[in-house]
Amino acid sequence: MTTKQKTHTTGEVFDDGSIIELLYDPIKGATRFVFQSNKKRKILNEARFNGRSYKPYSASNHLIKNKAVLFPSDIIDYGSYDLLVTEIRQFLDRFIVLESSFAEMTVHYILLSWVSNAFQQVPYLRKYGDFGTGKTRFLSAIGSLCYKPIFASGASSTAALFHTLDTFRGTLVLDEADFRYSDEKHDLAKILNNGFTKGYPVLRCAFNKKKEFDPIAYQVYGCKLVAARKPFTDAALESRFISEEPDCFHIPDHIPAELPKEFELEAQILRNKLLAYRLDKLSSVGDQVDSTLGQKLEPRIRQLFAPLLAVTENESAKTRVLTSAEEYSVQLKSYRTQTIESHVLEVIKELEECAEHIAIGEIAKLTEARFSEQHERRITARWVGYVLSKSLRLKTLKKGGIFYLVENQSKALKQLYLRYGIV
Repeated sequence: MTTKQKTHTTGEVFDDGSIIELLYDPIKGATRFVFQSNKKRKILNEARFNGRSYKPYSASNHLIKNKAVLFPSDIIDYGSYDLLVTEIRQFLDRFIVLESSFAEMTVHYILLSWVSNAFQQVPYLRKYGDFGTGKTRFLSAIGSLCYKPIFASGASSTAALFHTLDTFRGTLVLDEADFRYSDEKHDLAKILNNGFTKGYPVLRCAFNKKKEFDPIAYQVYGCKLVAARKPFTDAALESRFISEEPDCFHIPDHIPAELPKEFELEAQILRNKLLAYRLDKLSSVGDQVDSTLGQKLEPRIRQLFAPLLAVTENESAKTRVLTSAEEYSVQLKSYRTQTIESHVLEVIKELEECAEHIAIGEIAKLTEARFSEQHERRITARWVGYVLSKSLRLKTLKKGGIFYLVENQSKALKQLYLRYGIV
């Protein structure tokens, strides 16, 4: 006689479309499941599927009882897409200040977070600015409506973040996400880089009880809501974000200085409605991705906005989101002109006109002289060499103890000049 396997979980999506989602009632201090199969829903204390028994994580779990991760408490009918979008927008407008077009994207980003596992890639949403510009309130208001929000800060243990993301598979809500140089070796950067695309877990070295090499693969894919003081210097990481930076931050009189008591209850009710949205849409929303989206947009912009447009059911809203995508494409090109990659390319273009052989040291010297005030670190030949080989994918050659830019790369350079807006 075989014993049924038991698994503690906060949610499962099965191959036949059946779904288990955890519910947490903070008043009763109890967890349970909503189980949907063949469009029929049940509230259960324990679920069984394909010979396996599933139990909800206990309400005594520190992350659950301390509200570091939030869940629906029940499932409530949301009426319609238009009604749900209106309720979310009204909720946000009461507690935070968002520029109109960014507010449109924010509402649909919340919807996207509830169905993110239907897509291969998801963008990140970010607000950056100095202290006092409403970043933490931004995270609290929007994060409280996202799918299984995991509230953390840049000071959090990265090991704990790996485990939490892998276990809960929710939306990372990350405050103070500033780390030096956006170093690609920083563990937070690995979460942000790998979590953009499904199927790229973060691997960590481990051995099993038999002392056999058995690395752990932490799943970090999913929507991420981030607040930081400034953009990342890593261009690849920066390109994963849809961002808002207020030109002039002003708090209207109707925005409360402190979140009122009813905030949590209203957010709870909306999460309950959003759970119904997830159960209704998860199996079909991935089919709504338009592969021909904005052919004039570059691939990265299409990656960012295709999932958002897939959850946008209103045609006028689709038009507004697409307009935002076009505007963001212009912003991204503007951002690129301010990066170390752009500055290095600008110097190379000038040196091409007057030097037969271009030394890496000479590139670094001229870049440092012209753009040092725009970077937090000194521009060295080593850094320039790294940018050339890793970021720009240009070849270098060592000759007589000196590194040079390999000749006959004019085609690659022309494409880079176009990409970074260098004329």
